[in-house]
Amino acid sequence: MKQKISWFFIATLFSLTTFMHGQSVGIQVASLIPVGQTAYSLKPGFGGEFNMLSGDIDDRFKFGFTIGYYKFKPTQDSFRTYTIESSYTTQLLPGYEVIKKYGMGTAGVTCLFKILDKKFSPTIGIDGMAAIIVISEDDYAEGALSSSSTNDTYWRFAVCPKAGASYQIKDNWLINAGVGFNVGFGNTGVQSYWKPFVMLNYFFD
Repeated sequence: MKQKISWFFIATLFSLTTFMHGQSVGIQVASLIPVGQTAYSLKPGFGGEFNMLSGDIDDRFKFGFTIGYYKFKPTQDSFRTYTIESSYTTQLLPGYEVIKKYGMGTAGVTCLFKILDKKFSPTIGIDGMAAIIVISEDDYAEGALSSSSTNDTYWRFAVCPKAGASYQIKDNWLINAGVGFNVGFGNTGVQSYWKPFVMLNYFFD
């Protein structure tokens, strides 16, 4: 499974560099802050993304591709669980779950629109992405269950509308900061995150 994940991101990166060669390259630092049920088990995740944007630095509309990785930590050392065990009688057995690793690799597209035709301008945009989530955990229920999983993989698709502001620094640098709301679904269920971010891009002459 690790090999499949590696090939997925290698193929994505190759596609980005082939399609976007000679335009703009940049990095984004961001946090994914869980909302709702996900916030019970995960603290805010931190990570970054590599991006390539089309067009010139003066263009109001920009389109591009991103690839990134985010790492999360659990909110507790262990989570209390209960298992129903049915043999001669039905019993509710106490247990626990330990999240040892939770990482999310992402790849997708991004759109950014500059509202004013000036160096400093409010911006709006939207991202669309696919993600591979890698989880390692232990599960235990007294007398019924004792298991350990390593690097189990799950998938997720998401959209992230966002708003912020951009500022052009000299002729080649563009900084953009704001916040988005990332909502998606997959075989881990529906998950939502607030996403504050700072992005810095260099545009080639």
